[in-house]
Amino acid sequence: MTETELRTMVREVLGDILKDRRAGKALAIPAPAGPVVEPVSIANNGDLAAFVQRLIAHLDDPAKGPAIRSGGHVFTLANGQGAPAAAQAQVPAAAPAAPCAAELSGTITEARIAKIAKLGETDRIVLAPGAVLTPLANDRARAVGLKIERKR
Repeated sequence: MTETELRTMVREVLGDILKDRRAGKALAIPAPAGPVVEPVSIANNGDLAAFVQRLIAHLDDPAKGPAIRSGGHVFTLANGQGAPAAAQAQVPAAAPAAPCAAELSGTITEARIAKIAKLGETDRIVLAPGAVLTPLANDRARAVGLKIERKR
């Protein structure tokens, strides 16, 4: 398909949509599907390490990262993996992990603070001895509610 053909097709589709909107017809938006479920097979330490690397790559992906954090992309053990269903039913749900402090060294910029805040995994940061916190980083940390501690 050439660029001209693509542009023509887009114009036609937009024309149809605008004509329907002018006629008072609502735009039919498909209902969002349920979460994406990705089966995971973990039989040994190598499988676990590969899964962790894949998960890190997914979290860095601009599309998949937010989906994973919001529950729109979930992982489940592949068939035949893990404990039997009866044993799984008896396992109590784990308590949510308490947020741990992020220890930072070097020069801490506003961008680093923004990234930590975006991840939402901690409520405080600990500055290693010799770490430098820029004034903008200090302002951003205060604005997002991160507590700052200095390690001595």
